[in-house]
Amino acid sequence: MVAMSFNEKLEKQFENFTIETPNVSNYIEHVYADFVELHALFLKEEVTIADISDKLQDVKDFNILETEQLDSEEEKLEEIASLEAERNDIIAERFYSIFEICKDRQSLYANDEYPFVVLDNQIRLKENLSDKQKMYILLLLCSNLNYFNTIKHELTVDFELLSYYTLTSYLPSKAIVKSFGKNSGYKGNAVSKIKTLAKEIGININENKISCISPQNVQERGCDLIAWIPFTDKIPNMLIVLSQCACGKNWDTKQSDTEFFKGYFYFEKSPLHIMFIPCAISNMGEKFFQHDRILDHIFFDRKRILEQFEEINFFARLKSFPAIEKSISDRILV
Repeated sequence: MVAMSFNEKLEKQFENFTIETPNVSNYIEHVYADFVELHALFLKEEVTIADISDKLQDVKDFNILETEQLDSEEEKLEEIASLEAERNDIIAERFYSIFEICKDRQSLYANDEYPFVVLDNQIRLKENLSDKQKMYILLLLCSNLNYFNTIKHELTVDFELLSYYTLTSYLPSKAIVKSFGKNSGYKGNAVSKIKTLAKEIGININENKISCISPQNVQERGCDLIAWIPFTDKIPNMLIVLSQCACGKNWDTKQSDTEFFKGYFYFEKSPLHIMFIPCAISNMGEKFFQHDRILDHIFFDRKRILEQFEEINFFARLKSFPAIEKSISDRILV
């Protein structure tokens, strides 16, 4: 069977394209804010609270319509009419809070980073988007892979490449940054790649752990990017960074992957662990959404990734770039 080209995948992706619900197991505000932005991206006109309310109530989104709070209120309230009014108030408040997050993003992100205009409880896509605003859209798509299964591979590969450029920009110029994931330049199976990497850094490997890796394994999980800041004396007593790139909504389950990968090496000093996610978890409260899910990692989310770049000449060369252009120009949501 002949593999489809990316343009063919793109056409298939957007045939009868629709967005039903955020598809998460519980109510996560920033995920629902993405849901609103996706509608603003793919529809030709502005999107209102009423539009989103109608959509989620039509599909009976459980996270919006049913909560523990409502269940407990039901036990306390004897009057059905009173219960229904209470229920409607809580649901309405949820829709307003989702739009408030979009408004906060408009303030939090620089003008040339945020691609939407949010006014009077409605949101629309800006015209003549900058490269950074288009990059925001790429990150928005990568955060919601469940809607983009046909082009999922290209999105994840490009997010790893974008994370590579982000880490390169963030670290000092003397830092060496290497891809160890989908964009890796290392050849051979996973064992030979790990041995080559260890030799480059100048550290010993744990032969006992390495021996457990199958010779058929060409990409060992655990580390997508690795970086180190060498000294001229070549002594491996230095800062080393292990990074994981996690698209989609289940990023919190992947935080231990770099710890797993760390076991293959005898580091003189414990490496720094960084996680790159396309989700927008920065907020105006000077803490992350879902901060209770964050372990001992430095996080680069949508905001922190965007702010690393002055110029992004590489961006238009990404394989998934036509998906952003098509999203902006065709507005194809049905």
